[in-house]
Amino acid sequence: MIHNRYAKYANYAPAHKSDVLKLPAREGRAARDGHCGDRKRRGRKSAAIIMSAGLALLSAFIPMTAQEAKAATDPSYISGGGGGRSSGGGDTPENNGSFIGSNIGNQAGPALVTQGGELIAGPGMAAAVREEYGLELFGIASTGRIHYDTSPRLDLSSTHLMTGLSRGWNIAHNRLTLGAFFEYGAGSYDSQAVFESGPIRADGNVRYIGGGVLGRMDFAENGRGRFYAEGSGRAGSVRNEFNSYGLSDFLGNNAKFASNSAYFSLHAGLGYLLNISERSMLDIYGKYFWTRIGGDSVYISAGEHIEFQDFNSHRLRIGGRFSHTVNESVKAYAGTAWEHEFDGRIRGSANGYSLGVSSLSGGTGIGELGLLITPSETMPLFIDLGIQGYTGKREGVTGRLEIRWEF
Repeated sequence: MIHNRYAKYANYAPAHKSDVLKLPAREGRAARDGHCGDRKRRGRKSAAIIMSAGLALLSAFIPMTAQEAKAATDPSYISGGGGGRSSGGGDTPENNGSFIGSNIGNQAGPALVTQGGELIAGPGMAAAVREEYGLELFGIASTGRIHYDTSPRLDLSSTHLMTGLSRGWNIAHNRLTLGAFFEYGAGSYDSQAVFESGPIRADGNVRYIGGGVLGRMDFAENGRGRFYAEGSGRAGSVRNEFNSYGLSDFLGNNAKFASNSAYFSLHAGLGYLLNISERSMLDIYGKYFWTRIGGDSVYISAGEHIEFQDFNSHRLRIGGRFSHTVNESVKAYAGTAWEHEFDGRIRGSANGYSLGVSSLSGGTGIGELGLLITPSETMPLFIDLGIQGYTGKREGVTGRLEIRWEF
């Protein structure tokens, strides 16, 4: 409503445009404004009717969902499990499936890189340490599938490769081992988040490549055993290629992106080797793992700008391994451990909105069985076959093949 003294002319519709000129100057303007405003309102109403009719005609030939109908009239709309626009307004990560969907794939890189750290600190360290002088060339391959009890869920199938050289020195009554290695890992993953409006699925491929150094000091015998201290450092690059089946633009194209980040990792451990008998030994240990993966900034194919924050992992593992020499050619071992991830938070933002937090934190129980085989007494070749099982935050099975050749 017009609240002034010219309100009476707001609905004035002159029979002829010259009639407006008969009004006083100010009153004529008020009449003209009221008449033009009415024509604009009728124009907007006509445009809306035409648009609705067009959509109805289109839907008669191609059935459209509510989200597709909105996408047809709003090119900036990005559809996802929860619906919502790519920017602006009152959308939040809770009601915008595209934001949450883009955070799904960002779990795979940290999961793969932290798995690689376990290979270095476990089988890798064991392969590098030896009692004789000279160089030792070693190579290790590990493969398996692990389910991560996270939100969104993550299933990762991966293969890890490690090869390196090591050498040992006697220092007084102690034994020092140093080595260098090259590492590579690759995997494929699938993930899913479920919302009230439906699920968002994603899959992709992830890989890393890098190298590092390791060292271990075995101290002199003390009573029935000896202490040891170990550590390693590694660095490299990790790449994640993401594809979503629940996040698409208004043309139906799936959202995709590829990110690249640098990673750095350290581990330190203390342990005690207890000689139970001439043929049996118990290794009791504690190990700490730190991993950092740099953030990245990408544009997904659906048009959203994604900012991934740095990832930090702090894990502590406590366990033991019992080994028994069956004969001169075969040694059997069995072990168990408990690991806890204290951080492992995965964070980011999309067009200024937080992606929320997905975390790898939690506890995992680990069990292992294996055989160390020496095929020939005259050949400096050693083969280690092992299997590991996981339960808790991580669930699954992995297998390992290790080959060592002494020079």
